[in-house]
Amino acid sequence: MSLVYSVFVPHPPILVQEIGRGEERKCQATLDAYQEISRRLVQAEIETVILVSPHASLIRGGVTLLTEEVVQGNFVQFGAAQLSFSFAGDSTVVAQFQKDLPGVVSIQGTLDHGALVPLYFLQKAGWNGKVVLLGMPLERPEEYGLRVGQILEM
Repeated sequence: MSLVYSVFVPHPPILVQEIGRGEERKCQATLDAYQEISRRLVQAEIETVILVSPHASLIRGGVTLLTEEVVQGNFVQFGAAQLSFSFAGDSTVVAQFQKDLPGVVSIQGTLDHGALVPLYFLQKAGWNGKVVLLGMPLERPEEYGLRVGQILEM
């Protein structure tokens, strides 16, 4: 396992064409950046995307980890019920985090919009890999972020 890219992206649902209905064009620079990032990730043949979402379940002193075999989500709450996504979870990465990440709390649920917006653009670019979703802790997130990086470099 190795970390290939690290990217921070905004994730307002209005960026999604079916939600923005033309308003997303007011954020053209962000749309262009999403397309470029997605193109690069597809070109690099990234197998697994690990997303850290501020909208995932959060706890004070630990990391939440979505452990579903198939991770799913949709944009129903944003008026775009037709946009539904399903990706394989990466059981190898999940198991490694469960083993080596202190304070990890396994959760079940669906992908939130903090994960779905970037995945929307990745899928549009032709990517169809595996997904892991983390929720960082409310306290000392930088320590957990460093540990996640160390685990990925093992």
